[in-house]
Order: sequence, then C-alpha cells, then structure tokens
Amino acid sequence: MGSMHSEQLRIRVLSALIKERKRQGLTITEVARRIGTSRSRISEIENSRTETITLTMLADYCKAIDVEPIFAFKRNGMARLTDIAEELGWKVFMDGNESMCDYNMEKFSPKGQDFNCTIILEKKTPQEMIERLEDYIEGYDPFYEASLWIVDGHGINGAPDDPREVIKDMEDCKAMMQDLLNRWKEAVIEIK
Repeated sequence: MGSMHSEQLRIRVLSALIKERKRQGLTITEVARRIGTSRSRISEIENSRTETITLTMLADYCKAIDVEPIFAFKRNGMARLTDIAEELGWKVFMDGNESMCDYNMEKFSPKGQDFNCTIILEKKTPQEMIERLEDYIEGYDPFYEASLWIVDGHGINGAPDDPREVIKDMEDCKAMMQDLLNRWKEAVIEIK
C-alpha cells in the first residue's frame, strides 16, 4: 500500500475515533487520563502530527472510549453490492458469460413467500446494477404480482390464504427491493 493510501486510511480511522469520542462527550484530557498518557500526546495523535500511530496506540484509544477495535474490510464494485444484498438476507446467484449475466436475488417475503428478482446485466458495473434495479422496482406492480399468487398459489409456498395479505406482502416485497436499492446507492457514493 502506498504512502498516500496509508495516510488516507490513518485519517479515516482517526476521524472515526474522534467522532466517537466527541459523541460520548469525552475530552482529550479524559481520554489521556484513561490511557495513562499526556493530554498533548492525545492531541498530537488526533491532529495527525505523529507519523506512526501503532496498533497498540489505536487499541488503547479504543479502550479509553469504550469501543471494540474491530477493523473490517469492504469489497468494492459489484462484490460490494452483492455483500450488501447478502447482509440484508438476499441469496444472490449470477449466471452468464463475459458479455451478459443474470443477477438473481431471492429472499422470503415478510409473510414467508418465495420472492425473487432477476436483473439482466451487460456492463456488470455497480451503476448498471442500480439502474436495472430502479427499472425493476418501477415496473413492479404489487397487485399484478399478488394476482399470480391468488390464482395459482395462495396458501402454498408461504403465500397467505387471505388475498389482502398477499397484496400487502407484495407491497412489502417492493419495499424490500427499495431498501436494497437505497443501500446500494449509499455504497456507490462511499466507493467514489
């Protein structure tokens, strides 16, 4: 990792720690007291005037502000969007070749119905994923989807017996997709 990336990572970690310290209403002096160091040392760390902040220093700072020093890695691009879908309980399957693929997502509806969504991708970029899901949601009609269950499957595969519940469940499925879309949009902004 180049020095530019190391510097950016250090600044992001420190910014998150400082934000948490301030959120808790802790002063630099209080953090220094808890660690057993000087106020000027904490100030130096927070103001990034030290070139090397060790993991021990970060762990001590985390302990002083009562946070667990867990460092997670986030994948980028399409992999990040897949991770988000899976975090929200979607099962994701991709099928295709280099020029085109089907991005299939499955999840149980709030009432327990089998629900799936297939997006056809050509460019396989996060932006295309977002655009295709937006299109899918725009064209998704809960009443039409409910009619398919009412005619063919209410009471089976998790579909409720009451047609009003089937309609409500299909509306909830649209909300699930919208939640996923919103999370994807946030992630694309973070990646940039």
